[in-house]
Amino acid sequence: MRLIALVALLVSHPAFADEPDNYCNDAESNQQWARLLMKAPDDPMIIRLYALRDGLCNMVDNGQVKLEHAIAIFETARSPAVMDCFKNAAVTGARAPNDLVIDRD
Repeated sequence: MRLIALVALLVSHPAFADEPDNYCNDAESNQQWARLLMKAPDDPMIIRLYALRDGLCNMVDNGQVKLEHAIAIFETARSPAVMDCFKNAAVTGARAPNDLVIDRD
């Protein structure tokens, strides 16, 4: 169920760039995460990633952590989560519904 949404988020937010993009204050990105949480409010992985992102964004905004470090921490948590989705989908044959697909145009 969460596979397509997480893959879309993974592809839309590159982990490494010359100057990293700060998606913490990006309204579209924040809406995407809010929609994902609304569509899967009981999914522990979604809750963990949402909470981690929110906490890291607050720390970046408060100057407690550098953006580059926050990105690295988040990507370290998100990448295995996406891989777990692929593994679970392969084992169970589950597919995410189209309404969880988050486009970034």
